[in-house]
Amino acid sequence: RPPKLLRSADFEKAVARMTGVHQKTTFSFENMKLDGQEFIHRIVKQSSLVPLDSVWKNNQFRLFAQLPASNDLVYVVVKWDSNTGKGNISVCCDVVTALSNILDGLKQAVTPTKA
Repeated sequence: RPPKLLRSADFEKAVARMTGVHQKTTFSFENMKLDGQEFIHRIVKQSSLVPLDSVWKNNQFRLFAQLPASNDLVYVVVKWDSNTGKGNISVCCDVVTALSNILDGLKQAVTPTKA
């Protein structure tokens, strides 16, 4: 359940402080040839993250969520070049088990579906 309001500055400050191996993980993907809104819809559907941004800015989109058990926040930054289909996703959280679970769900969201 997300907090009612998360300011962009608070998001950036939190992501900047989470630099440890148990706080932040990033993975790369490719071949993601979708419309930008469709891409975000896939991520939200797979992960229950809430968009912080309403549009892509500089090939970047930010999302977040609040963990129900601990109320800790999860911060996600998606960087994606729609022309090449390549990008990466960074997940930041103080709860290691949540970090791993969310990462797994996001990997599924960016894996191209097989025909």
